[in-house]
Amino acid sequence: MRFTSVLLFISSVVLLSSVGSGFSSEIKADGEIRNGYRILTLQNTSEFQGFQVYRGDYIKFRLPEQFDKTEIVFPGLNERKTLINDLETSEYIKMKKTGEFLFEAGRLKGSVTVIEYRQSSYNTATAKEALDFIRQKRPLILDARTPGEYKAGHLEKAVLIPVQVLQSNLNRLDDYKDKPVLVYCATGNRSTVASKIMIDSGFKQILNLRQGIVDWHKRGFPVVR
Repeated sequence: MRFTSVLLFISSVVLLSSVGSGFSSEIKADGEIRNGYRILTLQNTSEFQGFQVYRGDYIKFRLPEQFDKTEIVFPGLNERKTLINDLETSEYIKMKKTGEFLFEAGRLKGSVTVIEYRQSSYNTATAKEALDFIRQKRPLILDARTPGEYKAGHLEKAVLIPVQVLQSNLNRLDDYKDKPVLVYCATGNRSTVASKIMIDSGFKQILNLRQGIVDWHKRGFPVVR
């Protein structure tokens, strides 16, 4: 009986701690989203720096003030990019797969851990599941690609808002915050970023086409040109 009482006490403490601290099942990523890019800030330090982002993120690094320009190398991703102080024109890195990836930026060293995005308002779907979702729910369909990609072929009735300008155009979608929304891009990366932007702004029912319109088209589902 004494052992059972102790277990019940510990369970109560854990539950109260979780509620009191605003516990959430979502694992947070570092940095901030700006114009569709996740911005990570490098510190001018000899210590190892660690960051966490979501798969599908396009990341840019903000350099320390003492740096004008440097090269960043990700051996595990086979990526080598030039970083400059101007975030608008500095090169980005597309995080396509999960895992931990070491980097070196001059004398700065660290890693970026890439995880899957998880949130109660968010789900992913195969092309077939997305097709069924469209037929059953008649959602808003959001295309997060570029105008050129949209013109080359898009899902029927899709609304085009490129991920780079989505934050400044969310007011166009206010009527859909509590309604189902299907988001897609070419292969499922930009649409993941777009989904995160929308959920952070209060959208409640987001479905991401997991492998994008490339897989949709490959399976023979309808595309409008």
